[in-house]
Amino acid sequence: MKRAILIGMAVALVALLFPRPVVVAPEWEIVARDEAGSPVAEVEVTETWTYYPFRDGKYATVMTDERGVAKFPERRMWVPLLETGAGKLVNLLPHGSGGPMASVYVRKVGYSTFSATNYDQGIWMGKDSKPMRSQWTLYACGKLSLEECSRTFFPNKEARRRCPCVR
Repeated sequence: MKRAILIGMAVALVALLFPRPVVVAPEWEIVARDEAGSPVAEVEVTETWTYYPFRDGKYATVMTDERGVAKFPERRMWVPLLETGAGKLVNLLPHGSGGPMASVYVRKVGYSTFSATNYDQGIWMGKDSKPMRSQWTLYACGKLSLEECSRTFFPNKEARRRCPCVR
């Protein structure tokens, strides 16, 4: 009887430690458009992914094509069942966020992407692994000085969009 219990515990431990593939980033298509809705080519798009908080993050960067489109494949990591369970426990903590997590951000010299809409479209928290499609609006940098940005940052929506361009 003791031997059967020990064998059962050993099998359970191996099952908990044996890694399995987990989607940590869905297939993701990013479309970059300017304020007029025209595609923006040669935009640098970076995707990051991890199994938080237990794994180091990884990333990849691609450029948009002439249609303003960049694509990333689905990403997987091999994660033991014990780790996925611990990630779910972390979610129970205040401000906890354990499990698969991915994000994208876009960048192009001469443009700003400062926008709550863009931010919301740039994060995936592992809810499902359906392919994602995000459209980002790039705002051409204006001729705002640092003083103009400081003075008009809060009341002026246009300045909020363009101020991140100021260096």
